[in-house]
Amino acid sequence: MLPIIKDLQTKVRKSKNWEKCIVDFIALWTEKEEFYRGYKYNYLIDEEALDWLTLTERLVSSIKAQIPKSTYYYSSYTGLLPSIETYHYMKHSLPKLKLSQMRNYYYGVIIENFIYHYKLQEYEKNSLFYANYENEFYKEIYGKSLSTLITKFYTEEKISKKDKLNFYELKKFSYWLFKYRINNTDNTKMAHETNMAINKAKSTLNEKIIYLFE
Repeated sequence: MLPIIKDLQTKVRKSKNWEKCIVDFIALWTEKEEFYRGYKYNYLIDEEALDWLTLTERLVSSIKAQIPKSTYYYSSYTGLLPSIETYHYMKHSLPKLKLSQMRNYYYGVIIENFIYHYKLQEYEKNSLFYANYENEFYKEIYGKSLSTLITKFYTEEKISKKDKLNFYELKKFSYWLFKYRINNTDNTKMAHETNMAINKAKSTLNEKIIYLFE
């Protein structure tokens, strides 16, 4: 067990607010990845984007015996903490670097995926004209086919070519696409696509996530 986990468990036992304890230890966390109970947790993408939802899930799992079952199941399923007040505390107490890394993940993974979903809905409305939604999406947004982008991703990230990406690699690919779009897309087009995805996210995502990045 990592020393920081033992410290968290000790602090939770002494504290009246375990959610704030989780936030405090998100601030202290430095591990980029970790093997825990036979599963590899990846927290940081490209040294820039912090998957705080997975980190929250991990920290909450370490105090499972110290919190109500319903709370544990909620946080382990969503990666979120129960109280909105906790997110006020998080927004104003986390170091700027940590919040910046979380923001990178929000825009580079979460919002980038929303671009895909809102465009997919547009294609479905025009299904008579688009037989291959996915390929059309990648060509429209990134200017290249999915197969070309995947090949470029494998090469640049030095990943052995495989038939299927795992969950972390899919997030990494989303973040790679985000940066690719920044570097290869007209600013006006990029802003339009991003704003459309943010509007979609506001009507779909949990209010706690939206609050952090407003």
